This record gives sequence, C-alpha cells and structure tokens, in this order.
Amino acid sequence: LKVLVETHSLQTLRTILSTGSPLKAQSYEYVYSCIKGSVLLGSISGGTDIVSCFMGQNSSVPVYKGEIQARNLGMAVEAWSEEGKAVWGESGELVCTKPIPCQPTHFWNDENGSKYRKAYFSKFPGVWAHGDYCRVNPKTGGITMLGRSDGTLNPNGVRFGSSEIYNIGEQRSQQGGSGREADHCRESRGTPGGFLQPRGPGPVPGHS
Repeated sequence: LKVLVETHSLQTLRTILSTGSPLKAQSYEYVYSCIKGSVLLGSISGGTDIVSCFMGQNSSVPVYKGEIQARNLGMAVEAWSEEGKAVWGESGELVCTKPIPCQPTHFWNDENGSKYRKAYFSKFPGVWAHGDYCRVNPKTGGITMLGRSDGTLNPNGVRFGSSEIYNIGEQRSQQGGSGREADHCRESRGTPGGFLQPRGPGPVPGHS
C-alpha cells in the first residue's frame, strides 16, 4: 500500500472498509499515518446467517482505533453477561435483543425448529446470541470485537477464549499464523496446545 501512496493519487479515496476479523489498533495507526489521514476507516461485523451487519462505519461520528464506530440502524445490539444483563466496558456476549428484518426464520429440514432455536436462542431464551464476544465502550459507544464465544476452551476448569491465544501469538514478528486446540486424550482433562506457522525460512527468534 505504501507503494500505491507514492505512485497514485488518493485524492478521491474517502472510505476504507475492513471485515473478516477484528481490525487491530495498530492497523488504524498504519492507515492514518501511512495511507491517508482524512479517510474514513470503517470496520464492520455481522454474519452470513443474517446477510447483514450488526455494526459498522458511520461518517457522522469520530473514529477510535480498535473500535467499530456504531451499531447499525435497526440493530438492538448489546453485550450481555452470563446472567443475561447488559454490560458496558467489559467483555460480554454479543446479542440482538429485538427481531430484525434479515433474521433467518428457520432451517431447512428442521420441521419443529429445534435446531434453529438451539443455534441462536438457547443461551438467552427469546434473544439472539450471535456467538461472539464484544465490548461496548460506555464513552464512545464503539464496539470492540473479542473473538468467538463458542470457541471458548475450558481445560481443568480454566476458561479462556481463542482471541487470547491469537493476541499473544500475533505479537511474534516472525510468525505467519497461529491456532489452538485442546488435547482431550490426556486423562480426559483437556490440555491446550498451540500451533505457529513461520513467515519464511530462517531461524525463529529465541531458538537455534
């Protein structure tokens, strides 16, 4: 991208959108310092199941690094605790408390609707739980996505999410990718394991 900045005029570039995974704070810094300082950098989040976005960019409010700017129109999105209470400034389950027009009505081959209810309404009866953790900033109203809630590991009774593993792994400059799983074959207690993919040939820092 830095090459494009040097060889092309970005005068008409007004918006850059990001999706697929949470946009980290350092990516905001890179865009505004190295690409264009006046662009609207918008991170969005939704799902293929709703064919839409729960939250996204808004040109009428400020951009804060690491945060999705606002909840979209018609989306009654909140972060809920395990007890089903709205929380602010801390991790919670992403829920949508009211019906939305793009919400699927049923699954194929699910005549009594049991699979549909189990997928979205089993955690909080009558309330859509999307399977993500998020945090709502009480001052800005922005949302930070924290990872999948259905990817939570619980080895030996210690709960942690996949995002905690990825955040540690991505701090390694020589690493290209990472993953995690629990080995449930060891005394049936669950031992978490990690996988690292080197970016290229050569020694890994700290190893000979």
